[in-house]
Amino acid sequence: MSYKNIRFHSVDESIELIASWQTKIYDIVEKVFKDDERYNKIKHVLDTLDDKFFFAPASGKLDYHCAWPGGLAQHTLNVITYAVKLSKVMCPDRYSLKTIIFSALFHDLGKIGDGESPYFVPETEAYWREKRGTFYTHNDKLVNMNHSERSLSLLAKFGVPISDHEWQAIHRHDGYYIDSNKDVLRGHREEHLSYVMHVADCWSCKKEKHELMEGIIRPTCM
Repeated sequence: MSYKNIRFHSVDESIELIASWQTKIYDIVEKVFKDDERYNKIKHVLDTLDDKFFFAPASGKLDYHCAWPGGLAQHTLNVITYAVKLSKVMCPDRYSLKTIIFSALFHDLGKIGDGESPYFVPETEAYWREKRGTFYTHNDKLVNMNHSERSLSLLAKFGVPISDHEWQAIHRHDGYYIDSNKDVLRGHREEHLSYVMHVADCWSCKKEKHELMEGIIRPTCM
């Protein structure tokens, strides 16, 4: 892929797309959590973070997935869709829909940063952008922790109650990509929901990269 020649959405198209992803996420929260005791706190997280969440990228490189403004919201919607479908096959009736969607909704929350400073900062070197497709780099000014740990840290800061199943699913969703997960996974001591979230995440990433390569989707304007 020639990163230099990749076609991006216009500014107006990008704003419209990001607004549509934001609306879809709020619609899901309204439909699934309206009668849940955590509804107001979940809304508060999204309302407070606002652009920090809805304009955040999901990764730093086009070779990964959704490395553009709004990419995190776009990826989150894909993970929610796959997680719900996979749970019906991998662990039917084992977890509530609320638990599955809560885990998917916030699995990558840490990619917004700490609430004050962003997790991803724009890559300024033309070589990395045009030759390597690296549009963002990690913010080295943040306290060092992986994004799943930061997701849980942010939920704790907002005082959002979280079940053990949800905690583990968010914490372990990166699977074997995180060294500390390997012993647990090899020993088959993981909850089914963690596997669901990991597979949903992987499938979403593959889908997003494939659709970008095939020109089915285009990055939003950076």
